[in-house]
Amino acid sequence: MKKITIHLKYIATCMVSLVVLVGLTGCESNATGNEGDLTVFRDNERKFAFHYPKQWKIVESTYADTRFKIVSKNGRGPEDCGVNVKFEKNATGMSISDFVKNVSPAMSKEILRVIKNKSQDAEIMESGFTYLSNQNAYYHVIFSTQRTVDYVAKVAMYSVQTMKDGYIYTVACRCKQSDFKQQFPEFKNIMTGFILLN
Repeated sequence: MKKITIHLKYIATCMVSLVVLVGLTGCESNATGNEGDLTVFRDNERKFAFHYPKQWKIVESTYADTRFKIVSKNGRGPEDCGVNVKFEKNATGMSISDFVKNVSPAMSKEILRVIKNKSQDAEIMESGFTYLSNQNAYYHVIFSTQRTVDYVAKVAMYSVQTMKDGYIYTVACRCKQSDFKQQFPEFKNIMTGFILLN
C-alpha cells in the first residue's frame, strides 16, 4: 500500500471550524431547484449537491473552506449544518477505503486536540465507519462547550467525512447537547441529501 501523508492538523482545524458557534464561510447561494419539501444547492466547483429542507435557510459563513451552511427555522433556529470541502493534494492517489480506514480514525485524536484548544471539556462521544453519498465515510459525535462574552452553549456536533478525487468533504450538523437525541434523526436525514457529483 502506497503511504500518503495527509495534513491531519490542517484538516482537523478545518473540521473544528464547524464546531465553533461563529459563522462558517461566505458562499454565494446557487440553489437550482425544488423537489417537494426540499431545496437543492449545487456547487459545481467542488462537485457536490445538497438537498435540504425548505424551512432551513442558507446563511453566509466566514470560513473559507465551508462551501455551504444552513440554519433551521428559516435562519433563526439553534440548529445548523454545513459542508466543508478541502482539496488535499496528497490524497489524490488515495483510495476511499484507505482514507476511511487509515486517515479518518487517526484524525480523531487530532480533532480532539484542536477542539480542546477552544473548549477544554470537548469530548468525542462516538466515532466510527458509515456512508456518505453511497461511499465509505467516517463519523464523529463531538460534545463541547462554546463561550462568547457571557453566553455559554453546550454544543453537540455530528460530522461525517469522506473523500473523492483529492477533495475531503466534511458534512456537519450542530445543535444544543440537550436536543441532540431528538435532532440526530433529522441530521441523518439531512445528510442523505448530500450527493457527490461526477
